[in-house]
Amino acid sequence: MHAVEVMSLPQQSKRHQHSFHQLVVGLEGTTEFEIAGKGNWVDSENGCLVPSNCPHYFCGCGENRIWVVNIPLEFTSAIVAPEMVESLFNQPGYFELDPELRQFIHVAVREIQRSPYNTALAQHLAVSFMLAVGERIQSIAEVKACVGPWAKYNHTMLAGTSNDKPCDAPLDFCRLERYVERHLHQKIAITQLAGQACLSPSHFHAVFKAQSGLTPHQYVTQLRIKRAQELLLSTSLSLIEIAQQTGFSSQSALTHALKQKTGQTPGQLRKHGRLIS
Repeated sequence: MHAVEVMSLPQQSKRHQHSFHQLVVGLEGTTEFEIAGKGNWVDSENGCLVPSNCPHYFCGCGENRIWVVNIPLEFTSAIVAPEMVESLFNQPGYFELDPELRQFIHVAVREIQRSPYNTALAQHLAVSFMLAVGERIQSIAEVKACVGPWAKYNHTMLAGTSNDKPCDAPLDFCRLERYVERHLHQKIAITQLAGQACLSPSHFHAVFKAQSGLTPHQYVTQLRIKRAQELLLSTSLSLIEIAQQTGFSSQSALTHALKQKTGQTPGQLRKHGRLIS
């Protein structure tokens, strides 16, 4: 296990847990996390706090890169009290990356790339980042409240102990589908979809998954793929043009998504001339 790592997450949803703590932040693109029943984006402005042995789901939303800080349970440091680490990772949650933290991450990643085998440097950067996050969070109550832009929707929302539970009122999927179709060529954030349902992002994520069996990201991707198939069969647009109209980051991202969903390449789909659901 490395103290810090830069990696990309797969577009297919995965679930795991590990015997060490993690701080996860986005470098490029967007990833989707779900931990303790709370789903949110992790990107260049938002991070996720993952305690050890805490199951969590994750997937990449197209091309992405994340920075992961790994903190072992047996972590020892002359400058960090064990109680601080224990308090910080007492509960899972999300936190906001202010400009200073984003600048720190940018510099840290460049230093690691310059000296990839310098374990002492990596460990010091990991400790520094953990301390900086801890200073901003200040207390476990803020971690439970999922510090960041989502707090404005529900200041009482507590990770793992929230009263913000999925409700029985059905979502208006027709309205959601119309909204997605109007913005299919753009990046669609969960905050936009949640706004259509007048729910907080985390509440919307939970309700949406409970009622549809899909995460919002999976739902949007399905609509992108469906529209891409329609354009393949009904127009002579190039793959680049279809990717642009359906919100895929590139021609290769579109091809990968189609192949994963249908088992066929865009060329094969056009040749066969029929939609595959």
